[in-house]
Amino acid sequence: MKQVVHVIILVSSLICTAHVSGNDRDQDNAIIDTLILSGSIDDTLTPGIPFSEPALTRLCDNLLTPWQDSGYYYAVIHPIRIAKNRDRISINAKVEAGPKVRIGRLLFSGLSRTAPATLHRYFPLVADSLLIERRLLSVAEAASRIGYLHFMEPIHIRALEGYTVADIECYFKEVRPVEISAGGGYVPDDPTGLVWHLDLRFNNLFGQGRCASLLSQRRERNHNELRLGYTQPVFWLGPGSAEFQVATRDYRDLFYEFLLRSSYRLDRWRETSTALSLAYRSVEPVGDRSSFSVYAVEHQIQWRTLDNIFNPSRGVNLNWSLLYSYRRHKQDSAATGVAFDETRIAISISTYQPLVGSLTGHIGLRYRGLETEEDLPPVSELVLVGGPGSLRGYRNEQFAVVRAAIITVEPRLRFESGYIFGFADGAYLNNRVADADEGVRTQEDFHWGFGIGIAVQSATRGVRISLGLNPDTPIGQARLSIEISSEI
Repeated sequence: MKQVVHVIILVSSLICTAHVSGNDRDQDNAIIDTLILSGSIDDTLTPGIPFSEPALTRLCDNLLTPWQDSGYYYAVIHPIRIAKNRDRISINAKVEAGPKVRIGRLLFSGLSRTAPATLHRYFPLVADSLLIERRLLSVAEAASRIGYLHFMEPIHIRALEGYTVADIECYFKEVRPVEISAGGGYVPDDPTGLVWHLDLRFNNLFGQGRCASLLSQRRERNHNELRLGYTQPVFWLGPGSAEFQVATRDYRDLFYEFLLRSSYRLDRWRETSTALSLAYRSVEPVGDRSSFSVYAVEHQIQWRTLDNIFNPSRGVNLNWSLLYSYRRHKQDSAATGVAFDETRIAISISTYQPLVGSLTGHIGLRYRGLETEEDLPPVSELVLVGGPGSLRGYRNEQFAVVRAAIITVEPRLRFESGYIFGFADGAYLNNRVADADEGVRTQEDFHWGFGIGIAVQSATRGVRISLGLNPDTPIGQARLSIEISSEI
């Protein structure tokens, strides 16, 4: 991430200054045969590279890198003379290393509500260290990981008198105080017709990065969720956050669930974050099922190399989660004392790759599985699959299974502020069902959905509309999904 131009060589200027003659064909085939350096570097090189600005820039960058890595941030190469003999070119140039430069202050611009004292804690200590590319990269990476600010690259270098000290300045755009993300769908064969997702967030409370959130979802008829959350930055082992959550799931014909959850996320490493969570759930099933409590611990890892979070053209996003839970039936149930140790694994990987022109290919793979000793675990413990969040073309939570593997293929025609996409989602579902003759048997199914859509997205607002179908759905009953996000 170059912050200033270290190499000042313009091929056209060199040719005009030296009055080099020759036809265009010779010019196109010219090779730099000799490079004579003086000044801070005294050497003669025979690079044998084409006489072009990109090739010269790469060569000079390679020559100056050792100097810049030693703190000579303003090191430059000035051309002095050029001579040409047919298609062979000789260049004389002077290398000026300049003074060693150290970092003075770390400055922030664009802030109106954020407390600078809190913001400084996200960054490594760079004051009085050498101004080198590695230091600037570490500052830029730290700036890009702050969730309640948008980092506006590049970092600006403010040279002080004498050019031996320079302040570095990061420009930010603050996330708006209120952020709304909403999605909705219409299900023709449901008497009430609508499903929804509403995520309301209050960002950067008191200018210290704290966040409060409310999430309401209607998966299908009589299947509702409500989540209240609070997150604040912590710096125990480096930049991170602590989150606390209270939630309910009211599935009136199946179960009622109450959840308490706390987690600690550490964002110390480049492109990688890790989290540890503790949770308690109380579940009251409907019917003859016994009530129970669940105590869980979960470890998560995320690795992301996307070139653009909102509209990526290349990169990888990997999420891995391993959850261990202890489920024990309550004292008032017929199954008093019965307990199960269970493990849940969730893995998702998405990759983006440019294809032709503005066309980008997106492929996603996801796996979610429950490992349990119980032959027929309660519905509340199963993997729920279906709808825009997993298997498009179906309503949310159409299928409750023990294991699910999902593949997504999504070509995207990108434009400046969004993309048009088509999609095909396929799911392999593995479940256990009761059988009158065999007791319990394994049931395997494959389902797939497909459709088209358009997304318009920026750092502050976006909308995504899609129509999804599956082989059993008439085209007139396509699943319409609308997702809206905005900062206000």
